[in-house]
Amino acid sequence: MKSPTLPAVARAFREIGRDFHTRGWVLGTSGNFSAVLTRKPLRLAITASSVSKGDIRPGDVLTVGVTAARVGNSGTRSRLRPSAETALHVAVVQSQGAGAVLHTHSVWSTMLSELHSAEHGLRFSGFEMLKGLEGVRTHEHAELEAWAEWATIPVINALTAEEHPCQALADALTMRDRLGSLAGVRVAWVGDGSNVCTSLCRYRTEMPSSA
Repeated sequence: MKSPTLPAVARAFREIGRDFHTRGWVLGTSGNFSAVLTRKPLRLAITASSVSKGDIRPGDVLTVGVTAARVGNSGTRSRLRPSAETALHVAVVQSQGAGAVLHTHSVWSTMLSELHSAEHGLRFSGFEMLKGLEGVRTHEHAELEAWAEWATIPVINALTAEEHPCQALADALTMRDRLGSLAGVRVAWVGDGSNVCTSLCRYRTEMPSSA
């Protein structure tokens, strides 16, 4: 697949910026856009800081590298600098494999964030489109524990580097279905200790033996 060119990305950003500005998603100079030009080495085209997204010009899009620093003059005015959130774009591209990042600052999102900041979050329920949201993806167990500490709703550990309770529960239920009961059942773990092994041990100590 042919890599996009900086001028082509700038033209696309101009159209996107006009549309998003009309919708109230990137009013004034808020928000920032980026797109991957190459991955080896990593090069991103990103909107410059303090640029109106409703009027992005070819010279308003810069090239940055993996360190979030500007690469070359990118054919733009030397006074321009990359967005202050360039490192965020680089992290998303590297961790998620994204080809582009469109970071918006809608008035409504900002107002909701300010209104519910003391609650450390905003709870949504009863909306059909909630089924399209995925869980928080992290391997850091401490990060999950932090979520659980301040959350006012149950936080389910789907998988971390330390524990995998969902898989352990599925294994236990499968054994119960096959054997009829887990009472007196001994399980031998073969291999290196893992998150599943840890969760199976916790399951046996915290759940009734007849479960």
